Amino acid sequence: MDGQPILEVNLAFTSGLDDYSSMRSFRRILFVLIILVVLSILLRILLSFFETRTVYTNIDVTHRELRFAFLELARYSDKAGRSPTSIYEAATSDPIESIPSRWKTSNRAIDPWGTPYLFLIEKNVIKVWSCGQNRKNEDGGGDDIVIEEPHYIAQD
Repeated sequence: MDGQPILEVNLAFTSGLDDYSSMRSFRRILFVLIILVVLSILLRILLSFFETRTVYTNIDVTHRELRFAFLELARYSDKAGRSPTSIYEAATSDPIESIPSRWKTSNRAIDPWGTPYLFLIEKNVIKVWSCGQNRKNEDGGGDDIVIEEPHYIAQD
């Protein structure tokens, strides 16, 4: 009988260690999960910053290319006395400045989102637009990026 209480004490002590080590394991797992959540939140914030920056860069590029397309369409219309069939035709006929490299590789006037620039020449107005980030032609509405200015075609 003398050995029995010692055994009970040892069992109770071992049982206490198991509870303590399982609590430590739980805390470690919880700590790792908290770190992962914090890192994922920081990563999402960082990615949204770069995504926003990319969108603004694409919009800036689009404005420059629309201005280039407008000038080329106006010059082509003045020189040929008619509207071109495409922006690319007007830009490659006798360009004022170098054509954007994206246009050269695709042989089309395309925006940073990969859709063609669109244009309309009516009476004394030239309208050039990009379908924008949603890639849907909304005729200059929605998120389309537009340049629309008067232009008077020279008559001989």
